[in-house]
Amino acid sequence: MSRAGGDPTPRSSGPDPDPTLVGDPPPQPDFATDETLAGDLSPGARASTPPPSSPPDLDRSSLSQRERALQLTRYVLVRRLGAGGMGVVYLAYDPSLDRKVAIKLLRVAPGDGPAQAAHARLVREAQALARLSHGNVVAVHDVGSYDADALTTLRIGPHRTQPAPKDRISQAAGVFLVMEYVPGITLAQWLDERVRGVREVLDVFLAAGRGLVAAHAVGIIHRDFKPGNVLVGETGRICVFDFGLARPAGEVEPATAAAPEARAPIDPLSSSLVSGPLTRAGTLVGTPAYMAPEQRGGAAIDERADQFSFCVALYEGLYGNRPFSGDNLFALEAAKARGQIDPPRRPARVPPAIHRAILRGLSTEPGDRWPSMQALLDALERPLRRDRRRWAVAAGGAALVAGAVAFALAGDAPALCTGAAEALAPTWNPERRAALDAAFAATGLPYAPDAAARAGARVDAWAEAWIAGHTDACAAANIRGEQSHDLLDRRMHCLEDRRHQLDALLGVLTGADADVVAHAHDAVEALPPPSRCADLDALRAEVAPPPPALLDDVQALRDQVSVASAEVSAGHPGAGLALLEAAEQRSRDLGYRPLRAEVLAQLAEQLFVASKYDDGARVYGEAYWEALAAGHDRLAFDTASAFSGRLAQILGHPDDAGPWLRNAEALYERLGRPPRLGGDLEFRRGQIAEARREYTTAIEHYRRSLADLPERSVSAVTTRQNLANVHLSLGQLDPAQAIFEELLALRRDIYGEGHPNNAFSLSDLGNVATLRGDFDTAEKHQRAALTILRAALPPRHERLAYPLSALADIAAQRGDFGAALDAFDEARAIWEHNFGPRSTRVAAMLERLASVQLVRGELGLAEQHATRALVIWSSAQSPDPQGTVLAHLALAQIELARDDYAAARDHTDKALPLSISVLGEDNLYTAVSRAMRAVALAGLGDLSGAEREADAAVASIERNYGAGSLWMSEVLTPRARVRQLQGRFDDARRDLEGSLALLDPRNAPIQRAHAEFQLAQVLWDSRADRAKARTLAVSAQTLFRQAGAKHYRAEIDAWLERHPG
Repeated sequence: MSRAGGDPTPRSSGPDPDPTLVGDPPPQPDFATDETLAGDLSPGARASTPPPSSPPDLDRSSLSQRERALQLTRYVLVRRLGAGGMGVVYLAYDPSLDRKVAIKLLRVAPGDGPAQAAHARLVREAQALARLSHGNVVAVHDVGSYDADALTTLRIGPHRTQPAPKDRISQAAGVFLVMEYVPGITLAQWLDERVRGVREVLDVFLAAGRGLVAAHAVGIIHRDFKPGNVLVGETGRICVFDFGLARPAGEVEPATAAAPEARAPIDPLSSSLVSGPLTRAGTLVGTPAYMAPEQRGGAAIDERADQFSFCVALYEGLYGNRPFSGDNLFALEAAKARGQIDPPRRPARVPPAIHRAILRGLSTEPGDRWPSMQALLDALERPLRRDRRRWAVAAGGAALVAGAVAFALAGDAPALCTGAAEALAPTWNPERRAALDAAFAATGLPYAPDAAARAGARVDAWAEAWIAGHTDACAAANIRGEQSHDLLDRRMHCLEDRRHQLDALLGVLTGADADVVAHAHDAVEALPPPSRCADLDALRAEVAPPPPALLDDVQALRDQVSVASAEVSAGHPGAGLALLEAAEQRSRDLGYRPLRAEVLAQLAEQLFVASKYDDGARVYGEAYWEALAAGHDRLAFDTASAFSGRLAQILGHPDDAGPWLRNAEALYERLGRPPRLGGDLEFRRGQIAEARREYTTAIEHYRRSLADLPERSVSAVTTRQNLANVHLSLGQLDPAQAIFEELLALRRDIYGEGHPNNAFSLSDLGNVATLRGDFDTAEKHQRAALTILRAALPPRHERLAYPLSALADIAAQRGDFGAALDAFDEARAIWEHNFGPRSTRVAAMLERLASVQLVRGELGLAEQHATRALVIWSSAQSPDPQGTVLAHLALAQIELARDDYAAARDHTDKALPLSISVLGEDNLYTAVSRAMRAVALAGLGDLSGAEREADAAVASIERNYGAGSLWMSEVLTPRARVRQLQGRFDDARRDLEGSLALLDPRNAPIQRAHAEFQLAQVLWDSRADRAKARTLAVSAQTLFRQAGAKHYRAEIDAWLERHPG
């Protein structure tokens, strides 16, 4: 069965920059200086290969001979940066990528218990950091093992060393960790340089805290946060490092001592160390002065332990001393347990709200601390914002007096309402723009600089709108006297919320990875425009503010939701979902219904994105009723409208979507029929009509929706995409192609030439070409799409699978089954990696594999894959009817190849009614189902039933695709089979000759071979031209042999043997 093109079902970065890792101040080296090491990376092994030559201009003179000779795969040590309790850090060179890196080697301690635990912790450090991609966290590039024994020495004097005794039992393999390197100092060194200002200290700690938030978002807890584990880069970048003690949240901290186990060799990278406990009983994890009390108590540890350590370090940074002290470890822990906090050693003008926030984070009981690291950061930052606002108000008052005088004397406009740019400056400024540019460039993506420039320009435009709105709000109340101060407060509150949302998004953009770069433009566009803060009717209709006692907690939760929204819009739906799930629990505890409704609405959307449809549908309902109960009509409208679209287009339940659309329509009336919302309703009506296969009606609604949308908006692009897809459903290739070409030009203009979004349009154009039977053009477009995506995305990114599957279809169509199987399998592996083995996307590739294996004669494998696809499609949370149809058709083809006509009929009996009800009477797969059913019925002797189905299939294709369409061959050849069995040889010959006229041997060799062989049988049986019959059979035999279609070739071999010339 031929394909209609494409899959029916809808991060690696390049070279790293020259960034940072520094350790604690280095002690005296513990490495020998008088011996040379040359060997492989396994424990105790020695090899004769010479050490790698040093790249030019690398001064390695400070290294010992052993250090210079040490081989760490391709990396070359340059000099020592520092050392700590867990290992030694070196500056190193990576010749493959021509960049500097930092490499950490585990210091091997005597006794295998602690050493093995240290090895495991270092592996954990790599695994923890590899899951993070954030500008405030040091990135991990690589991890490996090395011969730690060869570097270990026994010190016999203050400056002398000797090798370890030969009879000493070998230590476990050492582990090395390769990280980004940028010159800089630790936060501890930065604080020691001089007394820092309060704002200066807070800015650095807030940046470090954002790194912890990123770690917590993926379930990683640092467990040893302290100033020595934070970098202050020369460029001002702040990042957290040394996650060597990190473990997933919830693991229990060992508390009691036990004897070490017997010595046994271990693999430091084995899976048992990945999942097993990382601290043997009796081993202290963390730095005692900064550790949370529960880290020594054997309780499960969560992110609040990092919060405690963060507050200890921040207290120390602000006041010059740590909050807890003691003459020994026992006294220190007793002070923490009692909550006995030492007073500040030096005076510092710390706002009281910040001091209180730190004290809450230092609570002995985790439950008394802030609910999350993000909540703590919000509490620390809020007083800073209030201070800026107080200053702006004071400056405004002074300006009012001065301006009034100036106005009276000179007649000029008063110099009032001029502080908007300064109010936005801490959020968007040249330094942050530079950080965005640097983060994008660090991904190494070829289009990243252009994407950064476009995103920066979009933020500039948004910032200008914010400043204009801020200035106008002030002027409307204070100069023109048009609006009350109550409205001024509402507008300023709205603008402040918008600024928070921008700040959250910039926090994600300045920690960019490949996904962020790809989504940056759309993420900035998704920011609510500041202009909405001038919609006075909407402001007056806003819900009541929270009670004063809840103000801080509500704002903290709003900020967390802003971060979640930023993660989602920037291409991190998983991180966004995790944050929203945490926010949902907080919103329930808080009890402020308007904000709970907002959280639930966003959570519902992300549950659908994660294919958790049952949960998403339930949460959508909760969000809607919460919004109504809170009097939040606009949110209720958005929720009902969005849910109607999900029900129609994702779940395929247009009848269920109708009532939700009517709810949205009623709210639209109650809100006063805002123009923007009318376009949204038209779009939802189009989705529902499309799901009902009322395609003409859907086109009308989509076109009306476009009338209310800016041409270059994401919403307009989405609507035009839907419009083109409806034209495809109607078989209207020309208008569909025209829209796809317009979208390609528009996307290139919006995103730039090399942006991965262009691949969408290229793939769409390739699918249209496939539907036309123009496989050369189809292949050109799909390869162009794949080239863009391979350059822009990591090797296993889900978007690569779309052009891969389309190219596999083209290869299969042309009989290049080796290439088809390779591409199908790569696409399957990509989708399985991203969505799991039971994903409907995986099922699509299994069905494709089955079709190729059928032609190759591998009927058993084909049946296994088609059956597995059917099970997945049928049992999915939202069963895929089109996929189910395809799986039944694949199984019917397999049974026809076995001449089991009854089994084939059973599968077509299931496929046909489902295809009619879901895809429509005139859909391509409905016609193919009829044609295949006709062959099965004919094989069972029901020739009249077979004729009806075959004629209906031909009429459908001719009506929708035209008599000259390639797809006509899909139904003419089966109908010829029916007519042959009826003895209507002339009619059968005409069908087959018509089919052959459509089939190019290069682009459709299998279909042509089938038609040639069938025509050979008709000519032979009718005694019309037996010589030509054998010629056609030999031609078909050749095509099948070239394609590797063993099953079908064997059938022709047998026929030729029975029908000699």
